Amino acid sequence: MTALPARVQHLFLARHGRTALEAQDRVCGRADPCIDTVGISEAEALGNAMVAQGVACVVSSPLQRARQTAHIVALAIGAPEHVDDDLTDRAYGPHTGLRHADVEASWTSIDRAPGAEPLSLVRRRTTDVLNRLLDAPGMDAVLVVTHDALIRAFLTPLAPEQVLTAPTGSWAWCARRGREWALIAADQRPGGRVLR
Repeated sequence: MTALPARVQHLFLARHGRTALEAQDRVCGRADPCIDTVGISEAEALGNAMVAQGVACVVSSPLQRARQTAHIVALAIGAPEHVDDDLTDRAYGPHTGLRHADVEASWTSIDRAPGAEPLSLVRRRTTDVLNRLLDAPGMDAVLVVTHDALIRAFLTPLAPEQVLTAPTGSWAWCARRGREWALIAADQRPGGRVLR
């Protein structure tokens, strides 16, 4: 007997709307600011872009910038929303709140800054939670609202030749068949075409 091919599931991986810290190009990490007026507009636009995607639920980081974005999107698409602690932002330790340029001037990269959560742990945590979410029954299309560090950590191995930026209010579209992930589109912004 021939095994049936595994079904294809869709993941929309979105970054939350902008906050005042991001407007100043500061490291947010585990800080917990609200989204600003630009972030609210980004969340509304994200909701409008996701209306036709058949999303079964919206899952977010516990940080309020992600929860606020997820709530706006969930209302727009009529889907339930949930919070998953494993989607919280990367820990940056003493660098939280500092300007990105200052951290990079001192350490050449946030990844080399002492006290930052290792990228390998961020990647493993993100991959584990995304697999767990899609393993749940009925999760053929899920929108996850989280943070740029998690998005880039997960997507970079899927598209190592691309420079991924994950700006606020943007999303990536991935497909999973069994345990195999594929990146369909990254750094999507409202107004662009998302096809299913």
